[in-house]
Amino acid sequence: MGSRDFALRNLYTNVWPLKIENGNFVLDKVRAVERVLEATNIHERLIELLLRVPLPRVFNSLSPKKLLEFIKEQGADVKTIVDTFFSSPEFPCVIDDNVIKKAIAEGVKDGLFGLTMKDKVQRVENEVVVSIEHVTFKK
Repeated sequence: MGSRDFALRNLYTNVWPLKIENGNFVLDKVRAVERVLEATNIHERLIELLLRVPLPRVFNSLSPKKLLEFIKEQGADVKTIVDTFFSSPEFPCVIDDNVIKKAIAEGVKDGLFGLTMKDKVQRVENEVVVSIEHVTFKK
């Protein structure tokens, strides 16, 4: 490995992700040094670091039950759920939108929630109303 490659691999000795602590935004120091990382690309090394630290800061999976803890709104569409995860520091940081989509698919398969087309959803007095024949469960 050349000196330039070595210098780039060791460019970031700390990573400072944003988190919320007692209702305030704070920086969370994650030390990159003293960790054996397999990736060689800088971005991949940072992601690997954030996935592998003892208290991971980024997740490559999400359980349907955990998804339900964060999404309390009935009748939320997939785009809104994905956008919410990527726009709020209060939500877990996931590696990409496929993590959320997989959790939704597993939740539907497990019967924790249903999936329907947006045009089948009606709101009546702030309640989500969908005819049961238009909802997919356990598939």
